Amino acid sequence: MTYDFSLDGLGIVKPENMGRRRAQGELQRALADMYRARAGFQQALVSYDNAIADINSKVGDLVMEDNMNVDLLNLTMARTGPTSASTWRSAS
Repeated sequence: MTYDFSLDGLGIVKPENMGRRRAQGELQRALADMYRARAGFQQALVSYDNAIADINSKVGDLVMEDNMNVDLLNLTMARTGPTSASTWRSAS
């Protein structure tokens, strides 16, 4: 007897000439549970990847905002002189 395996790693593919069972056997239930667990795992991986991408995007936004604040501070210091910036810091 030859066995065909699925290309996506999900195990053995039932031959087309094989009949149908009236009820699932223990092995079929275990395989179905494993496939459901694998699908849940794959969904969790996608959610994880999306969360990491969201975090990286927000970190990038914060870095850009911080750079803009530094640029604004440098521009203010260039216009008013460094003593104004040190006076502002001590007043707050």
